[in-house]
Amino acid sequence: GSTQVEAMRKGTKKAPMEPEWIGLGMQHPGVAVCNPFLFEEHRKILRAVRKLKAQDGGPNSMNKYGKILYGAECRSWVQWLVDVLVQPVTRYYWPELRNLQRNAYAMTVEYEWNKQRSLATHYDSSDITLNVCLGGEFTGGNLVCYPRGKRVVLKQQVGRAFIHRGKLLHRAMPLKSGTRTNLVLWCKQVR
Repeated sequence: GSTQVEAMRKGTKKAPMEPEWIGLGMQHPGVAVCNPFLFEEHRKILRAVRKLKAQDGGPNSMNKYGKILYGAECRSWVQWLVDVLVQPVTRYYWPELRNLQRNAYAMTVEYEWNKQRSLATHYDSSDITLNVCLGGEFTGGNLVCYPRGKRVVLKQQVGRAFIHRGKLLHRAMPLKSGTRTNLVLWCKQVR
């Protein structure tokens, strides 16, 4: 449980190579799903994100609202997420991507039913993407992926994390009500 996560955060325990320790499963081809995200770690991360130095504005060319996360504080927990979650899952499900850079591009994306409600179909500028619903009260806004040309709808809910290849075609369906904040890490392979 959470004592295992704390031990890994302190460096006294390494993340296991197999992701079952967090209840992770390949729910659909090409998308690993974890719920609840690292034993409720999303609540701590959302509080931390609100306090971090961040650049307001569009965090990428498609999202109009959110923050680019940077600085030493951010870098340490982004590296921790890559080490403890993203890298073990990647090695397990996509072994051809053996080593990821620890300095992932980190951002939050904000969706509001009366502002940016959805996101068009796209690929990410990454080898592996971590997308975690950190918080909000909302309806709708599910993630739609197209592995092998099939349409798969994945329910967004607070605490749920999705990990997928950046080259997986996907989109965010429109929110029907409310707001949602997601943490997104774009991870690149060490070349």
